[in-house]
Amino acid sequence: MNRVLITVAFIVILSACTTGTVATPTLPSATSEARTSAATASPTPASSPTPASTDAALALPDADDLELGRYYFEFEGYRFTFTVAEPGWSGSVEAAGVYRGEDEELAIFWPGGDIPTLYRRACEWSGTDFEPRSSVDDLANALASLEDFESTAPADVTVGGFAGRHVALTVPLDVDFSTCDAGNFQRDPGRHYQAPGQTDDVYVLDLDGERQTIVVSHTSDTPAEIETQLQEMLDSLEITPK
Repeated sequence: MNRVLITVAFIVILSACTTGTVATPTLPSATSEARTSAATASPTPASSPTPASTDAALALPDADDLELGRYYFEFEGYRFTFTVAEPGWSGSVEAAGVYRGEDEELAIFWPGGDIPTLYRRACEWSGTDFEPRSSVDDLANALASLEDFESTAPADVTVGGFAGRHVALTVPLDVDFSTCDAGNFQRDPGRHYQAPGQTDDVYVLDLDGERQTIVVSHTSDTPAEIETQLQEMLDSLEITPK
């Protein structure tokens, strides 16, 4: 069995963890909110990294090697559009994100969605779930309070033209996942981690009263050029009403 365990935390969509395969790996959701409405079309990717049309963005497809161009997901009346400018990124409609690399170098970009439930403890998480209150600050403060992570204090941020708060959650390098409940280090029912040293940069945004999150994830071994590509995707993000 391949050692890559990029797991999807879904029961219907996002509540159970499964093991991906080498050929068509899956990734964990950044949130525990249902994702089936994230994309509305699944175009067939090109076999070579030829840029997609610049006239219109495409709904993100399931693809092992995305065609270069503009893609989108839709959540709660908003469209989240971003650019994949370099080859080697894969897309997952079910998990509503793009990713590349294996566990130790895994990089993931999740544009949109909410996090309605959190675990107070990330390792001994069973029975510690709670629901943060509804505001941007409520979620940002709750994320920063989670135990077992190395976390930053909430900071003001603007992404895609919308104001919000940023919190970084990092899995300590000395964590042994096998000692955690069910062998998983988890932030919420829809997100468990693949490697010590993995960081989620969570951007909690206020979209005219609608709370949404953008998550950028990398590990301590993610190559610098891939981290740059993640930042470029974040910088390219446009958030517009559908």
